[in-house]
Amino acid sequence: MSKLYVVRHGETDFNIQGKYAGSTDVELNEIGENQAKVLAETFVDKPINIIMSSTLKRAMRTATIIAERIGKEVVALGDFVERNVGLYEGLTREEVSLRYPDLWNQNVLRLYDCNLHKGESMRQVRERVYKGLEYIKDTYKGCNIILVTHGYVSREIYGYFNKLSEEKFNRYVLNNCQVAEYDME
Repeated sequence: MSKLYVVRHGETDFNIQGKYAGSTDVELNEIGENQAKVLAETFVDKPINIIMSSTLKRAMRTATIIAERIGKEVVALGDFVERNVGLYEGLTREEVSLRYPDLWNQNVLRLYDCNLHKGESMRQVRERVYKGLEYIKDTYKGCNIILVTHGYVSREIYGYFNKLSEEKFNRYVLNNCQVAEYDME
């Protein structure tokens, strides 16, 4: 049975600062680089066929570190970039609540069809992530794949493979350089 190993990228300074990164193309910090190196070792003895990654730098760097260690190529896929959170990008939760109190109080990031924050709605992200997963399943049958992506996208992937209530969906967290494993068949 083929496996999909979903990896969240290594740590960034935005993670440390509690800032929304979204589609902002930030780099890994030194800790993130080291996390990726440690994680790469866990894949050395696994039969991996290919590594796929979001096109954002933090994910691509994590994927590249793993690829260099296990001798595989990285394929970049735009379907797995992090959710664009529009006006919130680069801000902390506190900064958002002060700058955009009406949006913050409506909790617009959690409204399924809402993009009042001038970013992507949950629906838009879900549609592109599910499309990407279907592409992987159709194109790479029988392969064991590492997919390096982001926090919110990993939540959508978790939802794809598991029937979840909204509460369970919202509580799911994949930490930096943590791995979730799914059966692809």
